[in-house]
Amino acid sequence: MQQSLSSLGDCPLCQAQLFFKAGKSSAPESETRWMGYSVHHDFLPNPSDISLQLDNLSDLDDVIDLDDLVSSDSERPSPPVAARTSLSGSFVPGPVRHPRLSLRKMSTSQVGKRKARPRKIKREELAISQVEWETVRTEGIPPDKRYDCGLAIYGGFLIVVGGIVGKLRLNDLHMLDLAAQPSSRWIKPLISGTPPQAGNLLQVFIIGDDLYAIGGTIDGKFLTELHRLNLKSGEWEWEKLEVAGTPPSMRYWYSLTVLQGMAVLYGGYGHPQRLSDTFALRFDTEIPTWMELQPRGDIPGPSSTHSVCVVKDRMYIFGGYDGKYRRGHLFAFEIELVTKERIDCVWRKVATQGHGPASRYTHSSASIGSQLIVYGGNTGCLKGDAYVLDLGSDVPTWKMAKCDLPLIPRAWHRAVVYNDAMYVFGGHTTEGYDNKVMRVAFQATAP
Repeated sequence: MQQSLSSLGDCPLCQAQLFFKAGKSSAPESETRWMGYSVHHDFLPNPSDISLQLDNLSDLDDVIDLDDLVSSDSERPSPPVAARTSLSGSFVPGPVRHPRLSLRKMSTSQVGKRKARPRKIKREELAISQVEWETVRTEGIPPDKRYDCGLAIYGGFLIVVGGIVGKLRLNDLHMLDLAAQPSSRWIKPLISGTPPQAGNLLQVFIIGDDLYAIGGTIDGKFLTELHRLNLKSGEWEWEKLEVAGTPPSMRYWYSLTVLQGMAVLYGGYGHPQRLSDTFALRFDTEIPTWMELQPRGDIPGPSSTHSVCVVKDRMYIFGGYDGKYRRGHLFAFEIELVTKERIDCVWRKVATQGHGPASRYTHSSASIGSQLIVYGGNTGCLKGDAYVLDLGSDVPTWKMAKCDLPLIPRAWHRAVVYNDAMYVFGGHTTEGYDNKVMRVAFQATAP
């Protein structure tokens, strides 16, 4: 734990968070010690506080340290008790180790006096959806291993833009020809023009034959710059576009997807809190125009690093992080009326049944037909599970995805759908950063 905590400062996302924290009130003594001096194990004085402290660190940099990525909470080791020497040279003992109290089994007479815990659902009792999970064979030079990149699909091409590699933020573009034989082939086109700045946390989306990229932050500033690359002409030239309207405030780690021909943005992490506003970038105007929306209904609340996908003209977001807790609810956003002056829209909380995903963030979601798929993310530890929800049924019920080989625990990755299969790229895994392409095909579900 000492090694993982001390390595947080090397992450570019951590540096960005520290920038935003600069204007806040002074940190508690334990935080000040961490930011100013070497980390000691007494940063977590009580082993029972480990999960809470991990989430507090996530609030500071929202990045999972690779040394802490384990497949289950039970595998997370307790930190050793540390002793150290003060500046004066005198010995200072480490913190008191709080022994864990053994839990006595309730006697028969006690059962009626105290509320019994609900029985845990066994894995074999869960509804199951069968999937096929495989690594896509590729040729050519792949992109560097990275996370938090932009990912899009155009025809049979998987497009990767930017991302983070170590301390570097990128704006490069790579394409994987999924239809190439005998195996998919990586291509890096020679691109000219004015590309997005490399310091961005880029969000990309496709409308028609155009690839758009919009920034996150650079030097603590939210970039409203919009860049376009036509994918059909073969010219491979980035073009910076003029944008009108009132853009969203400074933020990053928001969701952005295309709904009814416009790019819809929700939430994100600003200064100094998570946000819960909704914006649309319209393309039915003379120039692309930002518009802040005033939706009715069940507003999801402040959130960042949640997932987003579209199912039948509705945008769905799941999970996320509100600055204090991980989230596990599903919300649907629908546009009801579009005029030149306004957009009527509504948020609704989706009622579901079954044993669904645990509350999480930095995961991915995608849709195949009416089925919504949630994969991976952080629940306090790195997860490799996947769940399927059929939104076309009368009562949407979560089903756990099951395959012959275990799904790889992963976070900060991206997912898109092509030919009724979900393709996953990049992210953090238990083995480090990743640049392999994974394919997940869903078979007929079995109750």
